[in-house]
Amino acid sequence: PVYPEDKLITFGSVKKVMVDGNVLHFECNVGCRKEDSDEVINGEASVKVSRTGTEG
Repeated sequence: PVYPEDKLITFGSVKKVMVDGNVLHFECNVGCRKEDSDEVINGEASVKVSRTGTEG
């Protein structure tokens, strides 16, 4: 369990990057742990990013 007074640390890492034309697909591992290193939640996230952004 997590209590209001607990301090939590988030973490994440990119496990895979795929290129599809002008779009980058990132697959990531993410989670949250207590200060004593007990992991309280973990999961996966995916993000798509356009490589054709606005510069300037």
